[in-house]
Amino acid sequence: MKQNNRDEYILIFDGACMLCNSAVHFLYERIKNGNYRFIPSQSETGKEYIRKYKLGNMADHTLILIQNENIFKKSSAVFMILKDMPYYWKILRIFSVLPTKLFDWLYDWIANNRYLFFGKRSGESCFHEIE
Repeated sequence: MKQNNRDEYILIFDGACMLCNSAVHFLYERIKNGNYRFIPSQSETGKEYIRKYKLGNMADHTLILIQNENIFKKSSAVFMILKDMPYYWKILRIFSVLPTKLFDWLYDWIANNRYLFFGKRSGESCFHEIE
């Protein structure tokens, strides 16, 4: 794991999930903050972070954002990421005032059906760890 003095945003995602890989590619192309690292949960680095933060199997089905030792998951992670997107995506943060349970329910429904709707890779993630 890389150690440095700058703010660091670690995004751990399911590297086998086609939806997750596509979303990470989308974020990588648009994110405004250069301090993000995108790490598949199945990678060795991903497994190190999972052990370090005691995330268990959460990383197998949940997007996890680690920002300066703070852990955000599901819709909370999405709303945090939106702050570093171009302004027209930042507008979506207005929905963060609504109950988190509502967005987490929607997140869970999509996560539970993601392989059915979008497919699953066999083998390695098509999006390797990048900084």
